[in-house]
Amino acid sequence: MPNSNIAIAGFQHETNTFSPDLATYAEFMKEDGWPGLTEKSDIIPRLKNMNLPMAGFIEAVSVNKNILLHPIVWASAEPCGYVTQDAFDKIAAKICDGIAEIKSLDGIYLDLHGAMVTQNYQDGEGELLRRIRQLVGPSLPIVVSLDLHANISPAMVELSSAIAIFRNYPHLDMARSGARAYTLLQHLSAGKPLQKTMHQLPFLVPLTSQCTDLEPCKSIYKNLEQLNNTDESLISLDFALGFPAADTYDCGPCVVAYGTDQQTVDTAINTMTAIVLEQEAALSQTLFSADTAAKKATLNNSQLVVIADAQDNPGAGATSNTTGVLRALLKHKAKQAYVAVLNDVEVTTQAHKQGLGARFRAELGGQNNVFNDQPLKCELEVCQLADGDFEFEGEMYHGITAHVGPMALLKVIEEGSDVYVITGINRVQCLDLAIFKHLNVNPQTASVIAVKSSVHFRADFSPIANEILIVASPGHHPCELETVLYKHLRDGMRRC
Repeated sequence: MPNSNIAIAGFQHETNTFSPDLATYAEFMKEDGWPGLTEKSDIIPRLKNMNLPMAGFIEAVSVNKNILLHPIVWASAEPCGYVTQDAFDKIAAKICDGIAEIKSLDGIYLDLHGAMVTQNYQDGEGELLRRIRQLVGPSLPIVVSLDLHANISPAMVELSSAIAIFRNYPHLDMARSGARAYTLLQHLSAGKPLQKTMHQLPFLVPLTSQCTDLEPCKSIYKNLEQLNNTDESLISLDFALGFPAADTYDCGPCVVAYGTDQQTVDTAINTMTAIVLEQEAALSQTLFSADTAAKKATLNNSQLVVIADAQDNPGAGATSNTTGVLRALLKHKAKQAYVAVLNDVEVTTQAHKQGLGARFRAELGGQNNVFNDQPLKCELEVCQLADGDFEFEGEMYHGITAHVGPMALLKVIEEGSDVYVITGINRVQCLDLAIFKHLNVNPQTASVIAVKSSVHFRADFSPIANEILIVASPGHHPCELETVLYKHLRDGMRRC
């Protein structure tokens, strides 16, 4: 691609339509586990070396001195409820205005999620692509990277030139996916047309069943890799498992394929679809109750058990504020047990005001009107305090400095128990051991760790865990899909 001008932009949100909290423009501006909204010349140095699709794309392009990148904006907000129309329109306008300013544009790369829902649009990414196509016309190459949890619509496939999708959950390959997007753009920019097709599958898969380190997804993605290497005319075959906490028409898994001839593309789609359909029953998963998990975890306090409080996972749009697992650990007199990270602004602020060693009474958590959840009235001891600024160390978030605001390590004072809670003023998914180290806790000395996470925690916690228990405790991220009252799904959609 000699003397090519490529526009790059990112706009990411995983929208949980069952969450009460809206993604306002301020949420995209906020520094948390990811950088806040970043514009133009600040994008490349700020995202450098991060495990992000945009960073991977930039790194892949860097070897080609004939390509001039035009960074426009990169924005991401922590998963929650609907993106406000104000936020969507403002960021979409930044992207479109930035594209319009570039002369002799040769291509566009978009770092998107694929499960954005706004107050006015079920298909946020499709609407963004529509606005961009209106500017640049039908032929300009537009390549997109998407999350493995994307709910891919026909509009996304039609309006983009090619799509690259994560293949790991936990998402260890985000940067690699951005690099694959660059490979697709290279192909298109060389004047080589791509045939494309997609197939939406007729069932929903809960996030707790989507881990690619475990069966059946491990085998599904192994087959995907093999198919990608069987025919040179198949340029890219990808599979998104979908984000079932989005009540939208296009919610669910989807296979997309690109190649130099239609027959190859169609064959690949049909083969991959059949592979996934064969695993439908295996994608169903039975979850533990909080009580059962806590009882099981406390039977042998000499070996670490990790409990995943999957339905209160802030990384899937939950409030990270429920107390079900905490109550169960107290009930069963757990020793050296930790719950992390509980989002409670008032309690965290009070802990910092009281200081180290102080004891105070509080109503902990349970503040977000989650069905069958309520605050825990208790006495707390302040064991550690921290500012929430630290370096992530795990493979998924490496290269990122967290700015999650004040945090506290609090002991719940209850006879016979030894239970601690890590609290914070901002929601952050507990997926990195650095969270514990930031509060001077060695997680390997714990007997039980309850993480507010669904799957991402496995990358860092599996190596130190003797056992992992996935729990269905109250929260705004539904994992038992048969109980969910959907209104907008396609007819005939089944639930694993």
